[in-house]
Amino acid sequence: MKNNDHIKKFKIVSKPIIDKKIIGDVEIDVTALKPQQNVLKTNLYLGKLKSHNKKMISKVNHEANKNSGKTRTASANVQYGAPYFYHPLFEPSTLVLPTEFAETVEWCRYFYKYDALISASIDAHSELPLSKIRLNLPKCKDKNRAHKILEFYEDMIGNHGIDLFRVLLEIGKEYYKIGNVWVWLQLDEENKVWELISIIDPESIDIELFQLSRGDIVNLVPDDSLRTVISGGPSNEKTGQIYKSLPKEIIEHVQNHKDIPLSTDSENGSYVVHLARKMSDFDVLGTSLIERNFKTLVYKDRLRQSQDAIANRHLMPVDVISTPHEAGAADINDLRNQVEIAKENPDTAIITNYQVDWNQVGADQGLMQLSSEWDWIENELMIGTMTNKQFLLGEGPFAGGETVLEILSQRYAVFREIIEAFVENNIFLPIAKLNGFYEIIEDINKNKKKKYLYPTIRWNRINLYDDTNDKNFVSQLFNDGKVDARTWLEKLGLDADEILERLKEEQGTLF
Repeated sequence: MKNNDHIKKFKIVSKPIIDKKIIGDVEIDVTALKPQQNVLKTNLYLGKLKSHNKKMISKVNHEANKNSGKTRTASANVQYGAPYFYHPLFEPSTLVLPTEFAETVEWCRYFYKYDALISASIDAHSELPLSKIRLNLPKCKDKNRAHKILEFYEDMIGNHGIDLFRVLLEIGKEYYKIGNVWVWLQLDEENKVWELISIIDPESIDIELFQLSRGDIVNLVPDDSLRTVISGGPSNEKTGQIYKSLPKEIIEHVQNHKDIPLSTDSENGSYVVHLARKMSDFDVLGTSLIERNFKTLVYKDRLRQSQDAIANRHLMPVDVISTPHEAGAADINDLRNQVEIAKENPDTAIITNYQVDWNQVGADQGLMQLSSEWDWIENELMIGTMTNKQFLLGEGPFAGGETVLEILSQRYAVFREIIEAFVENNIFLPIAKLNGFYEIIEDINKNKKKKYLYPTIRWNRINLYDDTNDKNFVSQLFNDGKVDARTWLEKLGLDADEILERLKEEQGTLF
């Protein structure tokens, strides 16, 4: 006898119940005419839980394991969910950001133009450090020659169409707004002076940077206006003069559908200078001050769009008029007519023999309460643009504002160093080399070398806050003999060397 012979097998066979009806001599099956009967009926058991026979269950499990080769099998319905994966570059708020340089420039210009906080911050960062520029006398043994050199540079800046102060202001705005400034310096080869200093549109620049070399390749992509001028030729009534003023090399490159290579070496005459606000030294392009605020600005713009949609939907208040359930269709129609007449004629009264509730729903019921969100956005943008309310609006306690303004003064001093190096090394020094403004000096090893002579820049002190107490303190130290005259004069924003020269000139005079 096999182990499972004692188990009885049952087979359940369901047979249809056939009902027949004899009508005349015809036998008809009427099974389908009867409603289907429920074979099983279940009710909820509310009695006590039945205790299991643990001994019998153990025996059944033992036999089942024995018959199946001492193996157990189980099945389950398992559902797998996608694990949460975070990467900042693949977040939805990141995927909407621009990836191409041209698109990034468009975003920066848009937010600078339409966001008040962004534009005010960038204007302040670019204008306050460049409050006023003065040229110092070149340090030369021959003072008469130094004065002539200074007059030469002042004449170049003032009489040859170069508005240096305006150019530096535009450079500062582009430096913070776009993060990149390509400055074109065009040389008047006959007079050996700069005849034009202008800023090139960054979208027209194609640049290649080589990490193991200081040299880089800069190409100018011709725009439609330049192509129109060259295609018109020298005989065109409108653009003929512009065509004649263009160098032959530029005309040839445009006619051959090639980019125009721009020189980056001041020794070759006209050339281009790239000022970049780089995050790293090996970056090809700089990063705008606005770019770090893109996510906050996008979030701000989305909230504004949501509020605009709600406000437009409720531009005119919606009248909500309700009556009791007892009012019939005729009453409602009569009320509708009275309401329309009342709107056309405000003096008309509405008379009913039942209660009428008349409410107006406007934008105030639908607008989102975003005061906390606006505060957070404002703080984020001020952090991203390195400003605060004390700086922009004059709000807040004086002590905290004074500390912030002192920090800004230090940052502006760094920006002044960048502008000063650009002016002296890229504008003044090449002109000194072309005109032979130098003198022979000896170094520590008594080797003779050339020292080029050109003016240096002197800035007015950045007076972002009242420093009268500091000046008085330094003046008192000078009177006590504890501070030299040069330190005292620098604290007052004066140039000690220039004052010394003027004092020498006044010796023996009426003054």
